[in-house]
Amino acid sequence: MLGMMRSNGLFRIGVLIAALALVAAACGSDDEPDPGTIPPVAAETPDAGDDMDTDAGMDDMDTGDDTGLGSQSTITLAVNPWNGSAANVAVAAQLLENELGYDVEIVEIDENSQWAAINTGDISASLEVWPSGHADNVIDFIDNPDANVDHAGLLGPVGKIGWFIPTYMVDRHPELATWEGFTDPDLAGLFATAETGDLGQFLGGDPSFVQYDEDIINNLGLHLQVVYAGSEAAILAAVDSAYSRQDPILVYLWTPHSAFNQYDLTNVLLPEFSDACYEQANIDSGGVNCDYPADVLFKIIDANLAQNAPAADSFLRAMNYTSADQIAMLADIETNGMSVDDAAAAWIANNEATWSAWLDGSGGAAMDDPMMATSLAGICPSPLVIQLDWEPESEHGGIYELVGDGYVIDNNAKSVRGPLVAHGEETGIDVEVRIGGFAVGFQPVQSLLYQDQDIFMGFVRASEAMASYSDVPIVSVMATFEKSAFGVYWDPATYPNVNDIADLKDEGATILLGRPDVFQDYWLAEGIMDESQMDLTDQPKPAAFIGAGGSVAEAGFATAEPYIYEVEVSEWGKPVKTQLIHDTGFREYFQALGVRADDAVSHADCLRHLVPIIQQAHVDFLNDPVETNNLILELVDTYDTGWVYTQGVADFAVRTMLELGIMGNGDNDTLGDFDMARVRELMDIIDRVSDADISGLDPEDLVTNEFIDFSIGR
Repeated sequence: MLGMMRSNGLFRIGVLIAALALVAAACGSDDEPDPGTIPPVAAETPDAGDDMDTDAGMDDMDTGDDTGLGSQSTITLAVNPWNGSAANVAVAAQLLENELGYDVEIVEIDENSQWAAINTGDISASLEVWPSGHADNVIDFIDNPDANVDHAGLLGPVGKIGWFIPTYMVDRHPELATWEGFTDPDLAGLFATAETGDLGQFLGGDPSFVQYDEDIINNLGLHLQVVYAGSEAAILAAVDSAYSRQDPILVYLWTPHSAFNQYDLTNVLLPEFSDACYEQANIDSGGVNCDYPADVLFKIIDANLAQNAPAADSFLRAMNYTSADQIAMLADIETNGMSVDDAAAAWIANNEATWSAWLDGSGGAAMDDPMMATSLAGICPSPLVIQLDWEPESEHGGIYELVGDGYVIDNNAKSVRGPLVAHGEETGIDVEVRIGGFAVGFQPVQSLLYQDQDIFMGFVRASEAMASYSDVPIVSVMATFEKSAFGVYWDPATYPNVNDIADLKDEGATILLGRPDVFQDYWLAEGIMDESQMDLTDQPKPAAFIGAGGSVAEAGFATAEPYIYEVEVSEWGKPVKTQLIHDTGFREYFQALGVRADDAVSHADCLRHLVPIIQQAHVDFLNDPVETNNLILELVDTYDTGWVYTQGVADFAVRTMLELGIMGNGDNDTLGDFDMARVRELMDIIDRVSDADISGLDPEDLVTNEFIDFSIGR
């Protein structure tokens, strides 16, 4: 006998909402939208120095320094032509002057020209580099051993350029939510102007920004023409004007940006970004035909600054804050009418806990240091409680990897507590990992997060988080799974011509699905499955499957049941064939690590340090799962809930997660990040096939890459 196994499915979304109603009544629903991903990067621009103040050429030298600041008393900072850059520089300048005693010169310069100026020492640092537009500059100035520019660590926000239209246009014409709507001349013509004739206008930014929109339009055959607004201010003025008249407008914009606090804008979905798309564009020289990438904003610095102005160098490398921090200043500048300097001063007055760490160099994260600072003491709660969604299993290995030696198992609470370790090193706090399932009455984790404020984070399903957001708002900060491990398996001997789930329909095969779930509604809507195939009686495993002698298929976890049925159940004892639900087009993030929406803001400093540690823990587990799997098996034995889990299943789960890409990198080289286009795709499915009301939600409300270290992957 197998003992207790995971259910075939989870609750249909409508049922979940009802289950959460009492929690919502008790807890309320304050929600802080997460800024998500974002901005622009300049392409062709004047030679270095063309826009520079002549008084800001060489830094002042003071060979008789006795202040401890170094021989260089003046720090020269580059400001680029967008408000985010200006806000960063204003914060740094005020702190360098008022807290460290340096003089600061600010130079207006485009983002390409600044590289050469930093290389010669004419400029000390630039604080917001968008990497997607600077691959060649990185090679020439950072990777080149003869150059003099250092990568100075991450700024904090993650940016993304995109196409945006007012949401009222999507309400009128839902086809405009994706690029395909603009292949229709009539729909594209709604955006036409006198300048563009029959073609719709795409309003670009400053011509110096990195912009691939002409290539995208040409390669996708869109009935659009690019017109350059000339500046960020001009884009915003055009949006404001169109919005006031409820007119059509399609613009180049980026996140993080305060415009999204003022206007309800929808990100038009372009074909999904991939490295292959951009590599092929370079080979063919025909330009890209896919979305812009997410940009992890970083800083660059004069390599000599560490010797000439060590306190300033340490400060600038440590400077690191969140998208929410930057958006707060942008809102003051762009919406509330404050000057850049006043907005920076207001942020400084309200955020001493953040910037004080920069003064001793402890606040930043270098790109080559994926673990960031390993000390979490005084930054994160202790114990840091993580709520899982099921019994101990290898699918949770990246979380149990955090538990260090000297742990204590609480059999009554069904939890384990020990030192929270990062790559084997203690972080100064404890972690407590609690199981789900039977121990918590099978309640969803988002409900538990609002019932018990001691729980800091836990596993949530993206589709459930969408449906319940208005009652229990959750922001997911890391995708522990790239693909859901849930799938359908069948007997290949009975069905030799079945290669995927859709083929089961042609065979008229019954699928034991267990309880209703929204992915089933998606299959019905897409014609992948007929209603006559659905068996929702939630029959016990493996008796129903074996009793049918292979004539039925069954839903379950690809990381467990195929091994159990072949190796551990003698009554079956042969292979099954499996397809993941993910591969049918229902690409949800299953087992995402979420926090209460308010905590994504109030505990941003903790998350900025913690999430990269959890990313690395998942990499470490996949690379060497033995010790952590031993802990998982010990917990199964100690808890003794009826959950049966063997060494063979644990080993099989790790192999399967790697082979099928369930846990690991996505299309990029990062483990744990979210693809916003994929979240939007899932939202569209949920809106279409379920009764859940997700109107007014954007992907950035539900998930964020703000705390992800994009250098961590497997």
